[in-house]
Amino acid sequence: MKRCIALAMISPALLFGQNANTTDTDIRVINGRSVDLAPLHQWYRNPEGADRPLKHWVKLTFLEIKPAYSGSYVSCLVDAENAQREVLFKTLPPIFKDTVARMHTLQTNLNTLQQEIEAEEPDVRRNEARYEGSVVRSTRVELTSQFVTQRYDYERPSRRAVGARLDRVALTEKQELAAKVYEELNAIQQNTNSYTVFAMDTQRKFGGLPIWDTGLGAQ
Repeated sequence: MKRCIALAMISPALLFGQNANTTDTDIRVINGRSVDLAPLHQWYRNPEGADRPLKHWVKLTFLEIKPAYSGSYVSCLVDAENAQREVLFKTLPPIFKDTVARMHTLQTNLNTLQQEIEAEEPDVRRNEARYEGSVVRSTRVELTSQFVTQRYDYERPSRRAVGARLDRVALTEKQELAAKVYEELNAIQQNTNSYTVFAMDTQRKFGGLPIWDTGLGAQ
């Protein structure tokens, strides 16, 4: 029994006949058990002439990190060994979590803006059609000399016409802000395809989607 325990504690790099490299150290913890993915990092740098170690660990490339959470999991579209699939992650690296948090904030803001625009636009159009061009006629009298006065008749937009214009300006600004938020959200979603991570299928599902674990723990 002691021999078996000692064997299990041997560095994975030695077990796979590779030189240990402390810079490749990548400790993951799954169900309380630690594993160093250093041999996997080394193999990906030079995959020829050696069997791939730690085959139950898969290198995933993120195609899309969805801003919506599924319970306590993050839903992502990934490329796994040239196959696209939607999976749930129990844990993600901090940079990924920051990205998810930012996307979640942007999506929430975008949804709110779109709902407000949808609710306000009909009223803005209606008021424009009703009050655009409506004016108030006024008269101003000026004393041009000691014995002469000058009367001026002029028109100015009605208060409702001014209100309709201001409502249009406010709606336009909101539409422009929504466009900027959408552009930022879209850019983040497109940039996620530069993210890769090693993860393991837990063989469990939530909402019909497989749950994968990076073994990085809560960070």
